[in-house]
Amino acid sequence: MSYKFKLPQYPYDQLDVLKTKVAEKFGRVIDLSIGTPVDPSPEAVKEAYCNLNGSEIGYPPSVGSSELISAISDWLEHLIGFKPNSTRIGACIGTKEFIASLPGILKLKYPEKDTVIGPALAYPTYEMGARLAGLNYEEIEVVNGEPELTGLSDEVIDRSLCLYVNSPANPSGEIYDLDRIARFAKEKNLLVVSDECYIEYNWNGNAKSILSQDCKNILAVHSLSKRSNAAGIRVGSYTGDAEVVGFLKEVRKHAGLMIPGPSQKAAAAAFRDLEYIQVQKDTYFKRLEILAEFFREIGLEVQLPQGSFYLWIKLISDSRLNGLDQYDDLCWKWTHWIALNTGVLVSPGIFYGEGGRDYVRVAAVAMTDLLMELIA
Repeated sequence: MSYKFKLPQYPYDQLDVLKTKVAEKFGRVIDLSIGTPVDPSPEAVKEAYCNLNGSEIGYPPSVGSSELISAISDWLEHLIGFKPNSTRIGACIGTKEFIASLPGILKLKYPEKDTVIGPALAYPTYEMGARLAGLNYEEIEVVNGEPELTGLSDEVIDRSLCLYVNSPANPSGEIYDLDRIARFAKEKNLLVVSDECYIEYNWNGNAKSILSQDCKNILAVHSLSKRSNAAGIRVGSYTGDAEVVGFLKEVRKHAGLMIPGPSQKAAAAAFRDLEYIQVQKDTYFKRLEILAEFFREIGLEVQLPQGSFYLWIKLISDSRLNGLDQYDDLCWKWTHWIALNTGVLVSPGIFYGEGGRDYVRVAAVAMTDLLMELIA
């Protein structure tokens, strides 16, 4: 049987062979390739799971329990001074699921449209969600730290379901002028989906969101995975334009997309824990500083990001890479050299787009004591 759609290999699976080699050589792998949190979740999350009252085993509300929606609204008010009501908030089974399924759902609302716009260098799921829905993906570049929107023609905008932005950005760590992007959305009548899963990891000031009192053509996506080290409970949220949120809620309800009841209870507790995040922010920034020192000692030029917990490192040609000629891109050569010489596994920049061929991404997701050994 043949298929018209050829599913690409999942990016991080391409590192499996190298990971095995590193484990054999060093007896362990310091895996900084995927942004998987390693720190413990807040005690409030654990306590919520341990104190279930039995009602959580029934079918949970797909749109999110009143307890969870209220906690999300209160968290946003604390974070950005905007308290959306329940008509503007929906819950999802982690934001990756939401982003991957969003284009297909929006296509039901706007069947005449066939395109999704997103960054040329980005989290791969933006493009994959479009491809899985049989849609086109129109790339935009980031120029001087901002998405280049002026190059989008009216023809492309008219046939586009949405525009993705990600701030702080993965993999590069930029923080965008979201007010400018919101104005563009209103002017062009284009839905902007702002992925803000790293919103609290802003190293230059307070958290910044695209949300405001007027959420027309705006959708912001938030996650507990990075904020509360709770990737395994699979909880995220989407907030914004009441009409769009309402449509998404209804379609997702029909599809049976619902967070398990115990996870909803634990997520509400996590969103209400406002002290834990400062400890985690301090931890990640310390790790970024350690890793920057480590990679500088290797001979690479490293800048700390404006936000997120990734280093995005520009690579150089180097005689140490001799013997790795089987790899065309600097990112793959350096990924192998770093792994086989230091025991550290990073992500080749090509995972995030063609513009990443000369970069590697490093996630600060190993315990601090272990990272300290790299610079001892």
